[in-house]
Amino acid sequence: RSASSLDDSRYYNNLGITFDEEGNSAAAIEAFQRAIEGAPKNPHPHYNLSMVYFDGREWGGFVGEFVMAVNLGMPNRELALARVVESLEAMGQPAVAADLLSEHLDVDQTVLNPYYLGLARYHYENDPEASLKWFEKVRTTPPDCRVLFLEATCHMRLGRPERAITLLEGMGCEEQLRVLTQ
Repeated sequence: RSASSLDDSRYYNNLGITFDEEGNSAAAIEAFQRAIEGAPKNPHPHYNLSMVYFDGREWGGFVGEFVMAVNLGMPNRELALARVVESLEAMGQPAVAADLLSEHLDVDQTVLNPYYLGLARYHYENDPEASLKWFEKVRTTPPDCRVLFLEATCHMRLGRPERAITLLEGMGCEEQLRVLTQ
């Protein structure tokens, strides 16, 4: 990359911010895309573009650009991810939050556990199979037997008592195992 392309990228990123602040999302998207062309490994225009997509509820574009920004080393990415997931849940968009959290994200995975657990609980009543997918991501050390009990009950509801019992036995959750097998 030449100094000129980096300067152009900064210029277009700043221009995109200006357009976005003025409410001109189409021009902001174009400017951020030009910034990305000039410096594709810079996380800032990817993040800024993702936020324009977020505000416009263009979920596919949002997820793709946000994941790119996170994986390129965006500063404060765990905090940004937490805020975005909480906003999506507050907006009634748990499916978009699930799409985002299903991507490979270069972050400290323990930061994501509360969100995985929230998605597991969201699906618990109506879709135990989907719920299990999220419970499996929430494994903690030491194990949280209350969470594992919910995961085990999903297995029971799906007709897999042996998996439920093995899970609780393997994690040393004796009290929950007694409740489950009564």
